[in-house]
Amino acid sequence: MWVKSAIKTMTEQSAQLDPAEALHRVVSDHSQQIESHGANLQSLLEQQQRASEQIDQMATMLQRVLTPMSSAATRGAAEAMAARPLPQVMSLPLILKNFLAS
Repeated sequence: MWVKSAIKTMTEQSAQLDPAEALHRVVSDHSQQIESHGANLQSLLEQQQRASEQIDQMATMLQRVLTPMSSAATRGAAEAMAARPLPQVMSLPLILKNFLAS
C-alpha cells in the first residue's frame, strides 16, 4: 500500500518541472529564437548592402550617361534665356498705387 503512495508521489513530482529547470528551458528557447532572429537580420543586412551597391552602380552609370546631355541642355537653356527679353518688374510702391486705385 505504501508503495502505491510512494509511486504516485514520485510520478507527480517527476511530472512537474523544477522552477529552475522551467526557467532554464524558457531562457534556452528565447536564446535560440534570438540567435535565429540575429541570423535573419544578418541575412537582411547583406541583401541590403548588395542592393545598395547595385543602386550605386546604376547611379554612377546614369550620371555618366546624363552628364553630357545635361551640359548640352544647360547650354541650350542658357542661350534661350539670354535671347528672351527680361520681364518688366514693377516696384512695390507702384503695385500698391495700382491696387489702391482700383
